[in-house]
Amino acid sequence: MPNQNITMRKYMTAEVKTLPASSTIEEAQNMMAELGFRHLPIMEGAKLIGIISDRDIKPRICIRESILL
Repeated sequence: MPNQNITMRKYMTAEVKTLPASSTIEEAQNMMAELGFRHLPIMEGAKLIGIISDRDIKPRICIRESILL
């Protein structure tokens, strides 16, 4: 199998940007847009508790905007 010896280090993001679990959906959306990210690790202190994606956020933003109209 080709590329068996290539490690994740070659492809990973070294300077990881994160958000605390107390962040709002808007903060996550803004950070993703500013940095061009589609995923963000969510932290509680020094512990990774999840990853949020743009697909997690989009339906909630659409619902929120329709309620405001």
